[in-house]
Amino acid sequence: MDLGLTQGQVARRAGTSTPTLCRYESGWKRFEVSTLRKLAAALDCRLEVDLVPRKTSRPVDTASSVDRLGRLFWDRKLVEDDLVRHPRWVVARVVEHGNLEDIRFLVGRLGTARFLELTGSVRYASKRAARFWQNIRTMEAVTCTKKRSPTEVVRYWRP
Repeated sequence: MDLGLTQGQVARRAGTSTPTLCRYESGWKRFEVSTLRKLAAALDCRLEVDLVPRKTSRPVDTASSVDRLGRLFWDRKLVEDDLVRHPRWVVARVVEHGNLEDIRFLVGRLGTARFLELTGSVRYASKRAARFWQNIRTMEAVTCTKKRSPTEVVRYWRP
């Protein structure tokens, strides 16, 4: 839509600055909803916000879990029943020796709450791993408005 307005004119109509408008046009991702509303009104547009899931959740069957995680169990073969009867043992092995995709896979299998609960009861081989998961559990439980908020942390380890 071409209204024939300059950035300065649109910014004045919206009650914002030209540099702010320029940042928005350049793909800046730190939008203020109030500013977007003003911009929509200045451009005679309707503001729509759409939340789209990143991916759909599918239940993970136990057999594929064994196929995916079996390589981490060199001393005893992982069997389907272990994920149900010994989840703490499975979590311990995966968080100590698995990679990020293994962790995401296990979180998808157990659910976030159960996974975090189990990481709190695991006997870690290294103090470093124990500290790391303690920090994750702490950040998951604390509402924070700082840059390193739980939302920022979660996006890296959750499926």
